[in-house]
Amino acid sequence: MKQIAKLGNVTTDYLLFGKQLSGYGEKIKYIREEVLNENKLEFSTNFPENLSVDEDTVSAWEDENLFPTFEQLEKMALLGETTVSEILWNVKEPDAVLSARKLEMLFDKESLDESQLIMREGSVSLFYGLRKILVEKSSENLLNTLSHILLLYGIKDLKPELSKEELKTERQELITIITKYLEDEISTLETDK
Repeated sequence: MKQIAKLGNVTTDYLLFGKQLSGYGEKIKYIREEVLNENKLEFSTNFPENLSVDEDTVSAWEDENLFPTFEQLEKMALLGETTVSEILWNVKEPDAVLSARKLEMLFDKESLDESQLIMREGSVSLFYGLRKILVEKSSENLLNTLSHILLLYGIKDLKPELSKEELKTERQELITIITKYLEDEISTLETDK
Protein backbone atom coordinates (compact mmCIF):
# COMPACT_ATOMS: atom_id res chain seq x y z
CA MET A 1 0.00 0.00 0.00
CA LYS A 2 2.84 2.40 0.89
CA GLN A 3 4.53 1.73 -2.45
CA ILE A 4 1.31 2.43 -4.36
CA ALA A 5 0.84 5.65 -2.41
CA LYS A 6 4.44 6.65 -3.13
CA LEU A 7 3.97 5.98 -6.85
CA GLY A 8 0.89 8.19 -6.89
CA ASN A 9 2.59 10.82 -4.70
CA VAL A 10 -0.22 10.58 -2.13
CA THR A 11 -0.47 9.27 1.42
CA THR A 12 -1.88 5.92 2.46
CA ASP A 13 -4.62 7.90 4.24
CA TYR A 14 -5.63 9.32 0.89
CA LEU A 15 -5.79 5.83 -0.64
CA LEU A 16 -7.75 4.40 2.30
CA PHE A 17 -10.08 7.28 3.15
CA GLY A 18 -10.12 9.42 0.02
CA LYS A 19 -8.67 12.35 1.91
CA GLN A 20 -5.37 13.53 3.27
CA LEU A 21 -5.31 13.36 7.07
CA SER A 22 -3.02 15.96 8.60
CA GLY A 23 -3.07 14.59 12.14
CA TYR A 24 -4.92 17.37 13.94
CA GLY A 25 -7.81 14.97 14.65
CA GLU A 26 -5.53 12.62 16.56
CA LYS A 27 -4.12 15.52 18.57
CA ILE A 28 -7.62 16.74 19.48
CA LYS A 29 -8.56 13.21 20.54
CA TYR A 30 -5.35 12.98 22.60
CA ILE A 31 -6.19 16.23 24.41
CA ARG A 32 -9.73 15.02 25.08
CA GLU A 33 -8.90 11.47 26.20
CA GLU A 34 -5.39 11.59 27.65
CA VAL A 35 -4.98 15.12 28.99
CA LEU A 36 -8.55 15.86 30.12
CA ASN A 37 -9.89 12.29 30.44
CA GLU A 38 -13.28 13.36 29.05
CA ASN A 39 -15.83 11.87 26.69
CA LYS A 40 -16.95 13.87 23.64
CA LEU A 41 -19.93 15.42 25.38
CA GLU A 42 -17.87 16.53 28.39
CA PHE A 43 -15.18 17.94 26.09
CA SER A 44 -17.77 19.94 24.14
CA THR A 45 -18.91 21.71 27.33
CA ASN A 46 -15.45 23.30 27.73
CA PHE A 47 -16.23 25.68 24.87
CA PRO A 48 -18.33 28.83 25.29
CA GLU A 49 -21.82 28.71 23.78
CA ASN A 50 -20.88 31.17 21.04
CA LEU A 51 -18.35 28.64 19.63
CA SER A 52 -21.17 26.13 18.94
CA VAL A 53 -19.47 22.88 19.89
CA ASP A 54 -21.40 19.67 20.51
CA GLU A 55 -20.61 15.95 20.54
CA ASP A 56 -20.99 15.70 16.74
CA THR A 57 -18.61 18.62 16.24
CA VAL A 58 -15.95 16.89 18.35
CA SER A 59 -16.42 13.68 16.33
CA ALA A 60 -16.08 15.61 13.07
CA TRP A 61 -12.84 17.25 14.31
CA GLU A 62 -11.36 13.93 15.37
CA ASP A 63 -12.28 12.33 12.03
CA GLU A 64 -10.87 15.42 10.25
CA ASN A 65 -14.17 16.03 8.49
CA LEU A 66 -14.43 19.52 10.01
CA PHE A 67 -11.70 22.08 10.62
CA PRO A 68 -11.94 23.93 13.95
CA THR A 69 -12.12 27.72 13.95
CA PHE A 70 -9.19 29.77 15.24
CA GLU A 71 -11.02 30.47 18.51
CA GLN A 72 -11.81 26.76 18.97
CA LEU A 73 -8.16 25.87 18.34
CA GLU A 74 -7.03 28.49 20.86
CA LYS A 75 -9.36 26.98 23.46
CA MET A 76 -8.10 23.44 22.72
CA ALA A 77 -4.51 24.61 23.04
CA LEU A 78 -5.30 26.11 26.44
CA LEU A 79 -7.11 22.97 27.60
CA GLY A 80 -4.32 20.71 26.37
CA GLU A 81 -1.52 23.00 27.59
CA THR A 82 -0.05 23.06 24.11
CA THR A 83 -0.02 25.42 21.15
CA VAL A 84 -2.18 25.81 18.06
CA SER A 85 0.88 25.13 15.88
CA GLU A 86 1.50 21.84 17.67
CA ILE A 87 -2.14 20.78 17.16
CA LEU A 88 -2.12 21.71 13.46
CA TRP A 89 1.44 21.09 12.31
CA ASN A 90 3.06 19.11 15.11
CA VAL A 91 5.53 21.97 15.61
CA LYS A 92 6.85 21.43 19.12
CA GLU A 93 8.22 24.33 21.10
CA PRO A 94 9.40 22.56 24.27
CA ASP A 95 11.09 24.96 26.65
CA ALA A 96 9.75 28.09 25.03
CA VAL A 97 5.99 27.63 25.15
CA LEU A 98 4.18 30.11 27.32
CA SER A 99 2.21 28.46 30.06
CA ALA A 100 -1.52 28.08 29.46
CA ARG A 101 -2.27 30.92 31.88
CA LYS A 102 0.15 33.34 30.25
CA LEU A 103 -1.20 32.42 26.82
CA GLU A 104 -4.76 32.84 28.08
CA MET A 105 -3.86 36.32 29.36
CA LEU A 106 -2.47 37.24 25.93
CA PHE A 107 -5.74 36.29 24.24
CA ASP A 108 -8.22 37.28 26.94
CA LYS A 109 -10.26 40.06 25.33
CA GLU A 110 -10.90 41.79 28.67
CA SER A 111 -7.17 42.17 29.42
CA LEU A 112 -6.17 43.51 26.00
CA ASP A 113 -6.11 47.14 25.02
CA GLU A 114 -7.62 48.32 21.72
CA SER A 115 -4.44 47.98 19.62
CA GLN A 116 -3.86 44.44 20.91
CA LEU A 117 -7.45 43.51 20.06
CA ILE A 118 -6.91 44.84 16.54
CA MET A 119 -3.75 42.70 16.24
CA ARG A 120 -5.67 39.68 17.55
CA GLU A 121 -8.36 40.22 14.93
CA GLY A 122 -5.58 40.48 12.34
CA SER A 123 -4.35 37.07 13.48
CA VAL A 124 -7.83 35.62 13.00
CA SER A 125 -7.99 37.03 9.45
CA LEU A 126 -4.57 35.56 8.70
CA PHE A 127 -5.69 32.20 10.01
CA TYR A 128 -8.69 32.12 7.67
CA GLY A 129 -6.53 33.26 4.74
CA LEU A 130 -4.07 30.48 5.51
CA ARG A 131 -6.86 27.93 5.73
CA LYS A 132 -8.20 29.04 2.32
CA ILE A 133 -4.77 28.65 0.75
CA LEU A 134 -4.22 25.24 2.35
CA VAL A 135 -7.59 24.02 1.10
CA GLU A 136 -7.15 25.37 -2.44
CA LYS A 137 -3.47 24.71 -2.86
CA SER A 138 -2.83 21.85 -0.43
CA SER A 139 0.84 22.79 -0.49
CA GLU A 140 3.35 21.02 1.73
CA ASN A 141 5.89 23.70 0.83
CA LEU A 142 3.53 26.39 2.12
CA LEU A 143 3.09 24.50 5.38
CA ASN A 144 6.85 24.11 5.81
CA THR A 145 7.50 27.79 5.10
CA LEU A 146 4.83 28.98 7.54
CA SER A 147 6.03 26.55 10.21
CA HIS A 148 9.53 27.94 9.73
CA ILE A 149 8.27 31.53 10.06
CA LEU A 150 6.38 30.62 13.22
CA LEU A 151 9.42 28.92 14.70
CA LEU A 152 11.67 31.88 13.93
CA TYR A 153 9.32 34.70 14.89
CA GLY A 154 6.53 33.06 16.84
CA ILE A 155 5.47 33.00 20.46
CA LYS A 156 8.46 30.81 21.32
CA ASP A 157 10.66 33.91 21.08
CA LEU A 158 8.49 35.98 23.40
CA LYS A 159 9.78 36.21 26.92
CA PRO A 160 7.30 36.69 29.80
CA GLU A 161 9.37 39.64 31.03
CA LEU A 162 8.78 41.65 27.84
CA SER A 163 6.71 44.77 28.26
CA LYS A 164 3.34 45.08 26.54
CA GLU A 165 4.94 47.43 24.01
CA GLU A 166 7.71 44.92 23.20
CA LEU A 167 5.13 42.12 22.93
CA LYS A 168 3.09 44.28 20.54
CA THR A 169 6.16 44.97 18.40
CA GLU A 170 7.13 41.28 18.24
CA ARG A 171 3.58 40.23 17.41
CA GLN A 172 3.21 42.93 14.74
CA GLU A 173 6.46 41.81 13.09
CA LEU A 174 5.14 38.24 12.93
CA ILE A 175 1.79 39.38 11.52
CA THR A 176 3.55 41.52 8.89
CA ILE A 177 5.77 38.64 7.74
CA ILE A 178 2.90 36.16 7.51
CA THR A 179 0.61 38.72 5.84
CA LYS A 180 3.20 39.37 3.14
CA TYR A 181 3.65 35.65 2.58
CA LEU A 182 -0.12 35.02 2.42
CA GLU A 183 -0.66 37.93 0.03
CA ASP A 184 2.01 36.50 -2.29
CA GLU A 185 0.41 33.03 -2.13
CA ILE A 186 -3.12 34.40 -2.73
CA SER A 187 -1.95 36.44 -5.73
CA THR A 188 -0.25 33.28 -7.08
CA LEU A 189 -3.52 31.38 -6.62
CA GLU A 190 -5.49 34.06 -8.48
CA THR A 191 -2.90 34.17 -11.29
CA ASP A 192 -3.08 30.37 -11.66
CA LYS A 193 -6.89 30.44 -12.21
